Formats: sequence, C-alpha cells, structure tokens
Amino acid sequence: MNTPAAAHAIPIGTDKSLCNVVVRQLRRCIDAPPQTIDELCETLGVSYKQLWQCAETELEIRPHDLLDFISALSLVRALALNPTQKIFRLMSQLSFQSESAFCTFCKRTFKALPSAVKQDPRTAFNALKKNYPALAPFVSEQDIFPDACPIATPTTRKTVPKKQRKKTEEKKRSRKQKKISAEKKQRKKQ
Repeated sequence: MNTPAAAHAIPIGTDKSLCNVVVRQLRRCIDAPPQTIDELCETLGVSYKQLWQCAETELEIRPHDLLDFISALSLVRALALNPTQKIFRLMSQLSFQSESAFCTFCKRTFKALPSAVKQDPRTAFNALKKNYPALAPFVSEQDIFPDACPIATPTTRKTVPKKQRKKTEEKKRSRKQKKISAEKKQRKKQ
C-alpha cells in the first residue's frame, strides 16, 4: 500500500531504529491525534509498511492499538489541561461519531467509563499504561500533565471541610483550657 507518507518516508535500516523514530515522534501526535492509520503514517513520516513492521515486530501490537493509545493520551491530556471540560466536547474533539463509540473506546483503553476517566485523569493514565505495556515506557507524566513534578508525583492532600476544622480547633482549645484550669486548681491546693 502506498501512502502519501511513503514519498517522504524516513530511510531506516533496522527495525529497532524505525521503532525509535516512531515512538520518539508519538509526543507530536498527542495535541492533534490522527484519525486514521494513513494520517498517523503521514504525521510520523513513515510508510504504512514501516509502521506495521514496527508495531507488529517490535512493539507486538496492531497499528490500530497505537492509534487508540494516542487518542487516549490526547483525552487524558485534554482533561489535565481543563478538568471542567464536558464529556460531549471531548468526544467531538476526538472525532467520535456517537456516545456509544466513545464509551466503548474508554472501556477498551482505560477499562472505565468516560465519567470515571474525567473524574480522575491520573488514575486513567496509569490504567492506560498498564493496558499498553509496550508503549508505556515512551510516555511520562510530564508529557501529559503540565503540573507533574519531575522528581516525584505530587500527593493529594486530604481537605477537611471548614465546619469540621472549626470543631477540631474548638476541641483543642477546650482541652487546653481544661488542662490549664486543672493546673491552676492543683497550684491552689498546694
């Protein structure tokens, strides 16, 4: 099959160097995910045969799985950049024709519903890496989450409601006051 990318395909000698080129350029696809294999080949600058060879022999996946992985990364990145974005807008941004197709895509790639993916993009990203182990080493949290710390992942602090915080503070104050009054009583007895 001769694709538009075949005319300017990268001359590659070995399968390993081909895969290195393909996976290095995956990051370029995240912001504007290709919709078809031909678009993916054109974006990566490889022919269809080269992409197939890399996916099948080195990564041991189908090229369509590579396309799904890129779309899933794009979805997680969009949620990381704007967590309040509506699911319908995300669906149309990724060019899904129906809600059921989008739901099936999320179940297949994240093993979760779109609402769960939207609720916690980091967990979805980790699930995605677990479901695509051959591609996981090539994408880091820093590629997807702009606020990711290169040294360690930030821990989420448990937020305590204001009312509960006030009650806790009042309890601490009352304990201190009781302790002080008990000490005063003991001093008076002496």
